[in-house]
Amino acid sequence: MKIFYLLLLTVILPVSYLYGQVEPPSNKEDFLKLVKKELKTENVSLYDSDSLNIAIFTDNDLKKEFYFVQSNDYILVKGYRGITNLGIILNRKLEIEKVFVINSQDTSSYIRRIKRSDFLNQFRNYNGNQYPDVVSGATLTCRAINETVNFIADLLKNAINKQ
Repeated sequence: MKIFYLLLLTVILPVSYLYGQVEPPSNKEDFLKLVKKELKTENVSLYDSDSLNIAIFTDNDLKKEFYFVQSNDYILVKGYRGITNLGIILNRKLEIEKVFVINSQDTSSYIRRIKRSDFLNQFRNYNGNQYPDVVSGATLTCRAINETVNFIADLLKNAINKQ
């Protein structure tokens, strides 16, 4: 796994930047603003990583800490017609707690279907063995989201477990 992570950071991500598949990660300050806005909390700090934007926040009601990332810092989720930026929250055991749409340039009716369905909720405690059921009429976007969530969850597990 360390070899995969090293390969990802040194070869795959730089090549992806060149070919437009990944946007450069947002700077730490902009990322922190986004996290505070999306999670509606000031209890946010950045995980100590030079190359990855990972936020740590505390849910005061649950008295637990969580990790937060946005998909656009790692890979662009291209559905049927456009890019969708996902927010992904993982607990300290690195299990997915929540996946949600931050913003999207994809077909708005497809994104509405996905948001109204149970699709994004199926990622809670998702173990990667079987993809959540796609939403009829939004299959390409759902598949892109499935692949992205898997990719980011694996990337974070490798990055956080190595430290």
